[in-house]
Amino acid sequence: MTGTTARPQHPGTPQGLLRRRVVTGLVVAPRTPPDAWPATPGPDPLGPLAARLPGELAARELARHHESCSVRDGRVVVRAPLVAAVRRWYRAAVAQRRVGALLGGLGDGSHVLHAVPVADGLGVDHLVVAPGGVVVVRTAHHAGERVLVRGRQVRADGRPLGHVREVERQVAAVADRLGAAAGLEVPVRAVVVLVGARSVRAADVPRPVTVLTDDDLVGWLARRPRVMSQVVVDRLAALAADPVTWGADVEPDEASRRVQEQACVDAIRAASRWRPVRAATSGRPRNRA
Repeated sequence: MTGTTARPQHPGTPQGLLRRRVVTGLVVAPRTPPDAWPATPGPDPLGPLAARLPGELAARELARHHESCSVRDGRVVVRAPLVAAVRRWYRAAVAQRRVGALLGGLGDGSHVLHAVPVADGLGVDHLVVAPGGVVVVRTAHHAGERVLVRGRQVRADGRPLGHVREVERQVAAVADRLGAAAGLEVPVRAVVVLVGARSVRAADVPRPVTVLTDDDLVGWLARRPRVMSQVVVDRLAALAADPVTWGADVEPDEASRRVQEQACVDAIRAASRWRPVRAATSGRPRNRA
């Protein structure tokens, strides 16, 4: 099933963005009524993973490229031109910050985690736990690009990408590990957010994946029907914020490294003319970093 809706330009986006359209796929309703789940106590809701910031995993990869971003005498130093790997992680970090800021505006009954290590080598950009269900949010930077999604095949300006297949792996990992921690079946949906895409055309997207642009994310989440009580939402959020749920370790110096990693992103952004959501045809010069 395919549907198309037009929407107004987001007030926070730069002038010159072209009109965009969004197509969504189908979602799977939960097979087990979550409101029947027991309200047993869970870990502290403000666990270690709740402190992580949007784009943290991308910022960490970015900071590892010391030839492009390093700290000297307490100051972050950026070396230009940026190598391709640094540009890729930088754009990922900025796009995830954009989506993280949008998710920060969800209602009080929702919990949002960022940079969740759901399995070895598999991190979720954002994890939303709300009365509308558990949603894996995968963020991808596609400023000014035309994106075509057919089944599991994704192409941006003709380039093949693996967004749908990757988010399916993330959904399976979240449902498996979060369900094991809760002792119950957890309904999990997924949404691939294409930040800054000029247009999105999609058909036959496999359930439970939805593909849309950043301007439509909050509205899509707000329209999700209620499938969990607030007690269950809070318990699942507490489990999701606990590294034990994912079999992950939090390094002792993570908080101090976080400051350096985020400063690296900010320094590159300040030193760069590139803007993350500007259309290529807006008439402005493109960054060559």
